[in-house]
This record gives sequence, structure tokens and C-alpha cells, in this order.
Amino acid sequence: MLLVGVTAALSAQTSIIPAAHVMTPAQLAAFPAGEGREVIARVCSGCHALEAVTQQRLAPAYWTRIVDAMAGTGAQGSDAEFAAITAYLTKAFPVE
Repeated sequence: MLLVGVTAALSAQTSIIPAAHVMTPAQLAAFPAGEGREVIARVCSGCHALEAVTQQRLAPAYWTRIVDAMAGTGAQGSDAEFAAITAYLTKAFPVE
């Protein structure tokens, strides 16, 4: 049930943007350096304004569920890329 609320909250904060969207240096700077940062920029920014991600602080299980849900709804990436995204989000935006 919490996943539905988290997913709904994340969806409510995001906006659909053109698939050709390229993150600006300022947007990319909001994401801490680390393995997976470029993958999330490429895979996720096609559908989401990534500023919404930087506002989230979630436990690893919830990041996993969100990434799995996005993969299930058409996010374009490999299993390895989704694993890298989940690992990055878990480390960069942990629950506070």
C-alpha cells in the first residue's frame, strides 16, 4: 500500500517531457557523482523531470519497487542498467 502512495506521489511530482530531453549541467549537478548517475540521466529523463527524484528519500526496498514499476511500464533499459539505477538511488537518496 505504501508503494502505491510513494509511486503516486512521485508521479504527481513529475511531468512528462520530450524523449529527446537532455539534462542541463545544473540538473545533473543535483545528482551526486557516482556510478549510475549517467544511466539514470539517460534512462529516466526521457519521461520524468528528474528534480522530483532529488526530493525523494526512500528505503532501498522502495527504490527497488519504483524502478521495477518504471521498467514494467516501458522505461527503456537493460536489467544491468535498472540495477545500476536502483543502487545509485539507494546510495544517493537514502531514507533520512
